[in-house]
Amino acid sequence: MKKYLSVFAIFFIFVIFSCNSEKVEKKSLDNNSAQLVKKVVNLDEAVVVINNNAYYRNDVMNFIYFNFPGVTEDDFNKDNLTQLFINEFIKFQLLLSDVKKNNVKVSSEKLNSIMNKIEKIGEDSFVIDFPISLEEYKKLLKESLIVKEWLNRLIEKNITVSEDEVKNKYNKIDKTKKSIVKYHVLHIVTANYKDALNARRALLRGKSFKEVALKYSVGPEKDQGGDLGYIVLDDMPVIFQKIKRLRIKRISPVYKSDYGYHIFQVLDKKKEVEVGYEVLKPRLYQEIFAEKVEKFINDYVEVLKKNAKITINIDNLNIVSDNSSVKNN
Repeated sequence: MKKYLSVFAIFFIFVIFSCNSEKVEKKSLDNNSAQLVKKVVNLDEAVVVINNNAYYRNDVMNFIYFNFPGVTEDDFNKDNLTQLFINEFIKFQLLLSDVKKNNVKVSSEKLNSIMNKIEKIGEDSFVIDFPISLEEYKKLLKESLIVKEWLNRLIEKNITVSEDEVKNKYNKIDKTKKSIVKYHVLHIVTANYKDALNARRALLRGKSFKEVALKYSVGPEKDQGGDLGYIVLDDMPVIFQKIKRLRIKRISPVYKSDYGYHIFQVLDKKKEVEVGYEVLKPRLYQEIFAEKVEKFINDYVEVLKKNAKITINIDNLNIVSDNSSVKNN
């Protein structure tokens, strides 16, 4: 299950709150006058209903394909992944609604820059591995960006890490564990999933990492054949934590992050004992900060859930076993 946890993929843009609810207007009379009443229809076909906003199979599946590239229908019966995907979808929609209430916006310059890059990639890159159109991809991207912008603002306002907290964490570490592991890593990062797939296939066919990196990678290390040298994973973006699971010399799967699509190969790893506080301070700070951020976001979403009326019907995804049932939260 962990391989799919991602938190939302993503860049920055202006706020768009979209709901694919289908609504019709019906006239009804009260004792005083006629008035228009909006009524949600086709609720029986909805996968999720949040505060009378209905989301259907297409809405949920597009969200899953966008945030978990490479997922297949076979994955929905593994380790309760279907429930994980539904929970992430609900979490995202609640945050998106919160964004609208707080009128969060991102500069048009950021939006235009990102959209221009996407236009250059083209439609084929978004349908090669999953059925999602370029327009739908752009819509989901816009929504994801503004949610991340909102979370960043909340985190900046509410999360701090003091020097005392870092020192306390350092003092609690067993001296034998005060060490740093360095990995010798080769890295390819592409702008789209299609290039990443082609790059990985070339590597598996025996092409040299240097040759493939020069052809496909958009990272600054491409001129060195993707060779990052020895690195400390905690000093790198979060996606590099995937490296811990890799065996030496194995080609990794394709991983998605905010920066693109990644392929790794670990050539070597070594442990260097560093017991000094100043050496471990950046890593400890990041660990404390990450723990606080995770707790803050989880608590924040729980409050949103408590104030929302949520109904789930997993059966309407039409991809899970018959023992799924309607759940109300």
